[in-house]
Amino acid sequence: GVMTEVNTEYFDLPYYCQPEEFLPVMLEVKSSAPFALKIAEQPACPWANAAEYAIVVPTSAAAQGKLALIKTDEKYCIKKYFKYKNHIILEDKNKKQKKFKHADIEVVGQILAFYRKPL
Repeated sequence: GVMTEVNTEYFDLPYYCQPEEFLPVMLEVKSSAPFALKIAEQPACPWANAAEYAIVVPTSAAAQGKLALIKTDEKYCIKKYFKYKNHIILEDKNKKQKKFKHADIEVVGQILAFYRKPL
């Protein structure tokens, strides 16, 4: 289900939220059940268009260079994820990078795809 609508680069994602809507999509994923975030405005996820949905597969370890749902400083964001021995780099669509310590970042999920409802 669609858990919440996101408007800004960093956003809240309460764990107690119930799906606000469901998408007419079937996904076969071997791990936890995927969920979606509605991208209301592009600053929330520049890789998506407004009104698209980011399909998130819950995981604690995103693949190198893939888009991931990240928790940092009690807020969430969608960024490209790069893990190195001594640090983690989060990159936005403009290739702007920020370096973090491993303890400051929690991977919540990896973005599987973007979905746009048919008209």
